[in-house]
Amino acid sequence: MTKLDIVKKITAIVGDPNASVFGSRAWEYLVEAIYALSETLTPIESMRSMRSVTGQVTTNISGTVRIPSSLIPYALSIRDVLINDIFAKEVDEETYRLMKSNSLYAPYGNEFYYRYENEALTIISGQLSTLLRFEIRYVIDMSSMFGNATDSTEIAISNSLIYKAIPVAQERLKAEVGLTT
Repeated sequence: MTKLDIVKKITAIVGDPNASVFGSRAWEYLVEAIYALSETLTPIESMRSMRSVTGQVTTNISGTVRIPSSLIPYALSIRDVLINDIFAKEVDEETYRLMKSNSLYAPYGNEFYYRYENEALTIISGQLSTLLRFEIRYVIDMSSMFGNATDSTEIAISNSLIYKAIPVAQERLKAEVGLTT
């Protein structure tokens, strides 16, 4: 469902079927309702906030490659990184620096590690100048997604959560325009 489809469902209850008058307020109320309801997400709804991206990259001569943030939009956190079907391990900043600066700490063979910071993911491997297949599974940052949504944006959360939030947003909007008893 697009942002506009959802907003129209909310504003229709106050006589604004095209969302021309109350569209922005309806969106604000919907986002607030989704955040309030997100504490009670079912596993299926929670899975809808997960994304996955696959691709291929070539490591440089030191065995690292940087995956730009454009490949993992709205990433809040990284859940899994698979390299050639092998799970990579996350490393902290100190270990990452050691791996880059001291060959004794560098990965060997089919060892894969990753570091996620500044909205980019760096893969550290024991394979130099090699083509790697990757899959990155991540959780989306709903606030970024909501903030950047246009009327035609498909809202990438479960329909069941949207349909739970719509009545909450409708009640808030009705109260604002004085339609509640």
